[in-house]
Amino acid sequence: MADFPPTILTAGTRDFLLSDTVRLHRTLLKAGVRAELHVWEGAPHGMFMGRAPEDRERVTQVRQFLEGVWGAHDTD
Repeated sequence: MADFPPTILTAGTRDFLLSDTVRLHRTLLKAGVRAELHVWEGAPHGMFMGRAPEDRERVTQVRQFLEGVWGAHDTD
């Protein structure tokens, strides 16, 4: 796991994979991998299929994480 790339994990409190996601996050941290875990209250697996404000916020958080890892890039 030490060679795993920086990772952002997202799950909801109603996600059937929440426990697995938490365990993966802990494993990555123990291996010294940069990892963040974001848990969304009431969200099912797959979030809300792009239909809720939380989905847009999640996309923003993932983008910020990636920019922090790779640096900001101009998309124009």
